[in-house]
Amino acid sequence: MQHAWKAYRTYAWGYDELQSISKTPSSWFGLGLTIVDAIDTLYIMNMNQGLIKSFCLILNSSFNVVF
Repeated sequence: MQHAWKAYRTYAWGYDELQSISKTPSSWFGLGLTIVDAIDTLYIMNMNQGLIKSFCLILNSSFNVVF
């Protein structure tokens, strides 16, 4: 998890996902879905620094999505 999280932080922070082969971010909904999905795993694995940074990004984001 630490390796995957480091790659996401380096190449795709704030985007929905990381395309691992090209090391480019991908935006599906523009919500940072990987961050939202990883919150529980970061907590369980005691990765507190990643957890705090994730909460800060979520709290400072505006989720104005129109479908």
